[in-house]
Amino acid sequence: MNVEIVRPERILYTGEADMLVARGTEGEIGILDNHEPLVLALDYGELRLYHGEAVGERFAVFGGFLEVRDNVASVLTDDAEPAGEIDPEQAGVDLERLRAHKDDEGDEVAQARLRRAEVRHAIATA
Repeated sequence: MNVEIVRPERILYTGEADMLVARGTEGEIGILDNHEPLVLALDYGELRLYHGEAVGERFAVFGGFLEVRDNVASVLTDDAEPAGEIDPEQAGVDLERLRAHKDDEGDEVAQARLRRAEVRHAIATA
């Protein structure tokens, strides 16, 4: 299937993949060739592209939508990063700083920043 991962300012990926695995708001989903048409809200998490049985490309995705139609999987997101562009050391520093300086447990913005840092760190160090 053809896969496109697009942010407003840049195309992160366009190419073929045998399988796409993404985290939707209801859990993880795998998409293969000839998948039924689908629109899915994405949660914060890892998106993996498989070539054969091996993971090829990996991305940290922070929300957005996945649309599957006619053997094309399109990911539209305001924020995503290829795993190779995340500095593992900086991701660890950012995560520890946010854990140490949480403003308020109930603050949604602080929680979103922490979730983003956790995803970036997990992907950068996997």
